[in-house]
Amino acid sequence: MSYGVMAFAADLEWFRGILGCGDRAIVDSDLASWADQLDEIDRSLGLTPEAGCRLAYERMIMGGEQVGHPATYGYCFELFCMRLATYLPNDHWSGMDSRWFGAVRDALREGGVPDFDPASLIRNGPGVPLPRIADFPRIGHVPRERVPALRRELDGLNPDAVADPDALEAIRQMRDWLWACEEGGRSLICFYH
Repeated sequence: MSYGVMAFAADLEWFRGILGCGDRAIVDSDLASWADQLDEIDRSLGLTPEAGCRLAYERMIMGGEQVGHPATYGYCFELFCMRLATYLPNDHWSGMDSRWFGAVRDALREGGVPDFDPASLIRNGPGVPLPRIADFPRIGHVPRERVPALRRELDGLNPDAVADPDALEAIRQMRDWLWACEEGGRSLICFYH
């Protein structure tokens, strides 16, 4: 099975202000716009619309106890990012499986960047209050304050020392994500599914 990392440059502080704000107009507008996508996600998780993504998204915006399948919150947050964040190209992070993270980590080590594990991009949670998701989607973030240091770390790569040209392109793409975030004063949010 093939997976991918979907990366976004996002203003997490702004997102935190919207999530839980209690604005019914946001909920109604987004649920109407995303009806097909929400139905597809609910079907893939074996959920009814009443107990699936619509309930999760309503709770995300309106506040209240987060009930239902935790994955629905993650997929709804991804739709939220698609609407309000900047999608970053992922052609070197799609059509992959989890072994790709290890291959890119090995290439980073070959190139002199031993401390960064690209799997950390999908492991530390979304940076906003969502229930813990045990399976998919995996979500991680790099806070805006950490973006410049991580970008500088990747800038230290010696590309001539990297044997795998595909992994080298994946590293360059991660660095591009960080550049985009740094230039816009944004955080990086990544989803893996």
